[in-house]
Amino acid sequence: GKIALTRCENTGSVSNTSNTRSSGYIAGILGRADTYSSGSIKECSNKGAVTGYQYVAGIIGGQFGDVDVAACYNTAKITGVSFGKVYLAGIAGKSGGGTITDCYNRGDLYDKHWSQGHIRAVGGIAGCEEGRNDGTLAISNCYNMGKIDFNTENMEYGSNWIYEVGNIS
Repeated sequence: GKIALTRCENTGSVSNTSNTRSSGYIAGILGRADTYSSGSIKECSNKGAVTGYQYVAGIIGGQFGDVDVAACYNTAKITGVSFGKVYLAGIAGKSGGGTITDCYNRGDLYDKHWSQGHIRAVGGIAGCEEGRNDGTLAISNCYNMGKIDFNTENMEYGSNWIYEVGNIS
């Protein structure tokens, strides 16, 4: 479907404490844009704390379609908790399509629970950006000023992976 969100603002906290796999897309503005989605999210902001499982962010939890995010920002704390993979970021938890331009994050990011064998992809703007075979840059003119914090008590050598990205410009 076609997505068109402009000048949206979230000021309330958003939380998902369910640990079922179908509940893992959460954000201040849009939880998930499916593979065949297209459109834009422009001039939107998140000012409310977000806590959730798997795909967690200030603006869009999972960006799988061709959805462009522009001139958006997050200033709230974003917390990821999970039974498996966590894609955690200020703007887009996982970006598998579309672009992210002219965005910033000033909210702190916290990865709450660790279990052995779990992967964490955490970034100030996007936790993970993938799926581009043409070599184009999907993130431009963005910055992060939020603190990135991990709880690594349960980490064991060779059983956990961390991907962490700070500022991208």
